[in-house]
Amino acid sequence: IFLDSKTNIPLVSESRHISNSTAEILGDSDITRACDIGKESVKFTPAEMKEMSSQFGTQCLRILGFKPLSRVKMTHQVGTPYFLSPDDSTVVGSTKVFAALVIKMAEMGKVGIAEMIARKGAAPRLVALMPQLETLEADGSRDESFGMHVIQLPYANDIRDITLPEPSQNNSNHDELVVKAKKIIRRMQLQPAFEGGEPRYDACDYPNPA
Repeated sequence: IFLDSKTNIPLVSESRHISNSTAEILGDSDITRACDIGKESVKFTPAEMKEMSSQFGTQCLRILGFKPLSRVKMTHQVGTPYFLSPDDSTVVGSTKVFAALVIKMAEMGKVGIAEMIARKGAAPRLVALMPQLETLEADGSRDESFGMHVIQLPYANDIRDITLPEPSQNNSNHDELVVKAKKIIRRMQLQPAFEGGEPRYDACDYPNPA
């Protein structure tokens, strides 16, 4: 909720499309969605766009198969991950089935590959289901919860081949750069309030960068 800074009254946001050539406000009838196919621009009506978005199906998580856990890398995560846990109030008996699947996947070192449609009308994504067993701290409190991590996997066009430049062989400025880096690090460290005291942080010592 956005509030007015003076009156504290809730604000209502409004979006408008403006023409680049005439600066006029465009209505829904003035806006056309199109896709370039070959040398032709194919236009779609709002009804056709709605129909295409509904072709993906309803909200679901469908397991397609399993792969070794080592096949999923940290760099494969392209979106916000989710965490799955069962809910017997929605599907009776789901906790036992879910627990059996997680335990077996963890024992075999497998990760599930699934199709996920997060909400109605959303595009499907390929995701990896990584099992996680419950772990406890020394005092008996929970450290990690029992369930599955849902990692959004990239498509082929999400992966880019980046060529990094070769490192320079000229190290003549190396010592000078090290000295400057040490000065920067020392400036970033908190200073004690008095001689021999412990470093302390006071928000009043630093201006608000915003």
